[in-house]
Amino acid sequence: MKQQLYHLTLIYAVVAIVFIPAAFKLSDVQYDLTNLLFGWISDDPNKFSSDSRSLLKLFGVLSVLSIGLFVLLSRTQFWDKNKSKLAVLFKLIIAYYLASRFLVYGFDKVVKSQFFMPEPNTLYTPVGYLSKDILYWTSMGTSYWFNILTGCVEIGAAIMLLFAKTRFTGLLLLTGILVNVLIINFGFDISVKMYSLFLLFLVVLLLSPNLARLIKFLSGHSAQLQQPSKTFDIFYRPFVKTATKCFVVGLMLLDMSLFAIQTGNFNDDLAERPPLHGAYQVVNENALGVKRFFIHRRGYLIFQHEDESFTDYAVKIFETKMSLINYKDEMNEVPFREKNGQLTLNFRGNQLIGKELDWRSLPALQDSFHFFMQIN
Repeated sequence: MKQQLYHLTLIYAVVAIVFIPAAFKLSDVQYDLTNLLFGWISDDPNKFSSDSRSLLKLFGVLSVLSIGLFVLLSRTQFWDKNKSKLAVLFKLIIAYYLASRFLVYGFDKVVKSQFFMPEPNTLYTPVGYLSKDILYWTSMGTSYWFNILTGCVEIGAAIMLLFAKTRFTGLLLLTGILVNVLIINFGFDISVKMYSLFLLFLVVLLLSPNLARLIKFLSGHSAQLQQPSKTFDIFYRPFVKTATKCFVVGLMLLDMSLFAIQTGNFNDDLAERPPLHGAYQVVNENALGVKRFFIHRRGYLIFQHEDESFTDYAVKIFETKMSLINYKDEMNEVPFREKNGQLTLNFRGNQLIGKELDWRSLPALQDSFHFFMQIN
């Protein structure tokens, strides 16, 4: 019974890997397939994003599907003869899936595309007005070396998963990483709780055959790790094994680095920003109560009011005017003039004269380091 439950759990893990969207950069085929087969679960336009009700429903549906698949398989002679080899193959799929995800997560940190440099509008928002998740993301994005070091640790753990001799160590390292991630996600209310729980489930599943031995070892007794069994013979033919591994790892590396290669952006802190990007201090009185405005790199114009509230618009910038669109799809044409670091907008009958601020010189963006405490 215990072995049957373990095999059922392995099948569920592989089915979930196939259908739980993981934002692969090479192709959207996984999301398209999931949406085609399970789109009926929810009318939410952001289907199956982490911490959505539709994703929770999808996990439930895949559980039922996996039980049905296990019942059908267990009645076949093929399963009776090959269930041990299939279990090894399933564990290999799970290990490589985890490796692919943490190669991406680690590399994204190294090139600063996960914890990116905070935008000027965030930097000029009083700390007390930031939500906990934005506050955490902003803090992490200010430290280049934090991202490099944590990214390298994740990449190192991912590489360990690709080799049988280091896989157990890699899984232990990933356990620590994911427990820390979960604490952060719950503590700062970051909306990837469900997916990070799924990743930790996969890690624990791979560790489970050795958990009793690990506990025995940690309590001071000698323990021998379970040795990996063989899978289907075809994967142990030297040429087939090497060729398959090189192909799969090559796809992982391409998925990891594709965006950086396409854009030439290997340090997002230094990436070119769009024209007029930045922060502007309004130096004239205006009826709108705007004290600053910002041009966001993702195509937004953001007004900061005297009461610390914000109003944002999607923006397209032309030679002498901006086209603003609000959340009701209403459009405003805003003439502007830029000269000597001063940007003047004519918005709804009000003239806003903005003096460009040197936001990159703010203390939060300075890479200072002190080994000893500073005494003033």
